Amino acid sequence: MIKVKRDYRKEPAVLIEVNRKENATGRLADKGNHPFSTSIYRAPEVFEKLIAAYHGKCAYCEGTSTAQAAMQVEHYRPKKEVADDKAHPGYYWLAYEWSNLIPACAKCNRAKAGKFPIQGTRLSTHPEDRKDWRVDASCLLLEAPLLLHPEVDDPAEYLAWSPYGLLKARKGNARGETTITICKLNRDPLVKDRLERANWYRESLQKAATCALEDMAQLKTEKEKQQCLAWYDKWLFSIFEALIHDGAPSRPYSAFFSYLYRRFAKTVLPEIPEGTGREIVRESFSRFQLEHRA
Repeated sequence: MIKVKRDYRKEPAVLIEVNRKENATGRLADKGNHPFSTSIYRAPEVFEKLIAAYHGKCAYCEGTSTAQAAMQVEHYRPKKEVADDKAHPGYYWLAYEWSNLIPACAKCNRAKAGKFPIQGTRLSTHPEDRKDWRVDASCLLLEAPLLLHPEVDDPAEYLAWSPYGLLKARKGNARGETTITICKLNRDPLVKDRLERANWYRESLQKAATCALEDMAQLKTEKEKQQCLAWYDKWLFSIFEALIHDGAPSRPYSAFFSYLYRRFAKTVLPEIPEGTGREIVRESFSRFQLEHRA
């Protein structure tokens, strides 16, 4: 889960038109009898804009259609029944609200369903001013949702990682824990995907460093050894570059790989056994960071 910026002013025309109609006819007052049209909030222009804003990834797990499951249009606040409050009519007025729609893979969407726990006081009817329908409106923020929203919250403040692809709540905070639990962000296929790629980095670094040790053992002068290290730096640097690339917002599970890079000394390095070139990797990474900053 990563922070995402979306321009709410660039609302799909199909949503603008339907909201004008809803306001004009007063059908919002129907509440539980409100006839939602999936062809509107799932319209191609809505789906395409959401997918573009989220780089083709699920807002929750950061998986892609290829890696996980087909993408769907998800309502952050449920438009019908609220699983955590059976007496609530649902956020019927947000069915076509642009800021309430985010892309989610079928698995995250199914896991979340109508769940929307809060810590504050829940709104049970629509505010008169449509500006107060936006996900970042103060009246909605006062609900204090436990489920993170990538456009309102910075997930990095609430979520952290283990070196093995497991997502965890930073300092055990309730919002991180709830988001992980509701969307099942540590389900087996996700952890497997993240771990396989993380293992590739560790194995590739260990292989390069082991080869460097073997070659250096055959060299006699310090100059020859430094030249050898310079050559292996190129190999190791290409692996570090790949890790940075995997941490880019457009990549699947970018939050995880960005975390591995930023916490390299605590996440990746310890997984390289002593005696197999861990120190070579450590020193090469330091040189890479100096060069990368420059």
